[in-house]
Amino acid sequence: MENILNETKKIDLRRKEYRQPNKNFRKLDIRNKEITELYKTGNFSLEALGEKYGVTRERIRQVCKKEKISKEQVKKIMKQRFLEKTVKKYGSLENYAKSEEQKQKNRLIKLERKGKWNLKYDCCIECGTTERPHSSHGRCSTCAMRYLYHNSPRRKELMKKCSCAWRLKNIEKVKIKQHEYFKKYLSKPENKKRFKEVQKIYSQKPEVKLRKKEYAKKYYKRPEVIDKRRIYIKTEKYKLRRKKYAKEYWQRPEMKIRKKEYNRLKYLKRKKLLIN
Repeated sequence: MENILNETKKIDLRRKEYRQPNKNFRKLDIRNKEITELYKTGNFSLEALGEKYGVTRERIRQVCKKEKISKEQVKKIMKQRFLEKTVKKYGSLENYAKSEEQKQKNRLIKLERKGKWNLKYDCCIECGTTERPHSSHGRCSTCAMRYLYHNSPRRKELMKKCSCAWRLKNIEKVKIKQHEYFKKYLSKPENKKRFKEVQKIYSQKPEVKLRKKEYAKKYYKRPEVIDKRRIYIKTEKYKLRRKKYAKEYWQRPEMKIRKKEYNRLKYLKRKKLLIN
């Protein structure tokens, strides 16, 4: 009898434990409510909530379905999220509409240009071939590789180092090349006008004027220049040039006024001498 009573007591205890609500189930209910509240705000997607709670995307969708979130609420949430993403990416809805129109135009162009070499270009820009495929910026595969090689930053640095070393060794050759290039540049009338304008602006700077004066002082004090100047003064070319310069100099309005004052003072001095 005692054994039977003990067994009945155990069964009763088990029934009581089964009827009592489990703590884990309470925790799940709280978690499900939190998930639904966060999803209703629209700041979290199904994937983000799944990563947060360590659950799959499908499980969170099932939880939201159990909590009876209607389809209209889901649509509102999705619209709100879509608007936020577009504003972040494009800045405004008008920019988004413009980008969509451009995409549609590009799709139509692709359909029209089927079987052609490229959407924008009919052939390569440099070599004009259509046999090789398009690589980038209207160039075929070989021309694109050549363009990248010539315009790579590492190659430019090496070329600068090599050119600087070569210039230091061959200073005379560099001067001759610069002179030839400058002649070709000034052969065009457009470049000549531009050079004169730049030269006027540059010569008006006070730093340049001081530099020119200092250089002139040192240059005309050299013995070689002094000898050349003595020989040049005796020539007829110098005399004719000096006469032309004198005519132009005294025809200026400033110098005419100065000449009149000088003659007036000279006349007054003579008058005083005669009186005395």
